[in-house]
Amino acid sequence: MKTVLQTFVVLSSLRKVVRTNLAQSYLTSKNQNQQACSFSQSSSRCYNYRMVHTKCRDKFYHHRTDDGSFGQVARFPVPDEQVPWSVSLPSYKPTEFTAPFVLKAVWADPELGVDGFNPVWNSLDGKVNRVSHDGEYLVDSSNRPVNKMGRTGLAGRGV
Repeated sequence: MKTVLQTFVVLSSLRKVVRTNLAQSYLTSKNQNQQACSFSQSSSRCYNYRMVHTKCRDKFYHHRTDDGSFGQVARFPVPDEQVPWSVSLPSYKPTEFTAPFVLKAVWADPELGVDGFNPVWNSLDGKVNRVSHDGEYLVDSSNRPVNKMGRTGLAGRGV
């Protein structure tokens, strides 16, 4: 058992080192003629140099429906150069999607605008920690948090 645990610890450490080295080489190759972006930066100017989860930019948002089958929702198309919030995109009308079960779940917040529900974003809000591990995020004019990494073509709570 001790050997298995030691092997696990070594492999976990090695994986972190490899991941860090790969990410640094990725950034170096992308930033040869541009200002470098560090992992701690959350600026939208670094959006396409960071290793971002690619599923949030697919043409469709895939989800499980209430009956257990799979569904998909088409995203509003967003060109790569218009992903950052700092780039003006007046025609941006993201597809609204919140899975029906989210609205009924005991762990989920009520919908924004419901009487008595006034979340305090970017802070500890009662017993709910609304602080992002990726730093402070923006809130739009309708009091909804926006994706820190930029436009995804979807609005709402998803799944």
